[in-house]
Amino acid sequence: MLGYVVCENNGTTIQNFHPYMDSTLEQLRTVSQNNASSSRREKCISSLRRLFKESGRHEVVQIALMIIAHQDHWNDDHTLSEAKAMKQKGITLLVVTIGRRNFKELHSLRSIATSDDKFFVLPSFEDLKKLASDLSTGSCLRKCLNLSIVLK
Repeated sequence: MLGYVVCENNGTTIQNFHPYMDSTLEQLRTVSQNNASSSRREKCISSLRRLFKESGRHEVVQIALMIIAHQDHWNDDHTLSEAKAMKQKGITLLVVTIGRRNFKELHSLRSIATSDDKFFVLPSFEDLKKLASDLSTGSCLRKCLNLSIVLK
């Protein structure tokens, strides 16, 4: 099952979990850069946690994919505490950052991800197409994962 949260300046959109992964993964393949304010990123993680609480199935692995653009600053205390709360609930956080080259920022964003192998650095938004294809393959993914996407 797949659900997602999209954060933009004009609001936060939540798509509850549903069994039709192909259409949602296709939406991920067409993501383009947008601008989100600092207040939106806080609401974004809270919305994501609420999505899992209200719609997630407890008997399956729960994974959140956060896509963060190069101009966004997600290393504030509120973001880290929200990410920690999600991890404590057993939600795996995959973090994809796009266009970053500053080591300090990368290290800071790495702390949001569940582990090093759950942190990805992509040069551009076009590279999301390949990542979406990689994430949609595997023996278990289509059958047993709740995957939630935060699009930045």
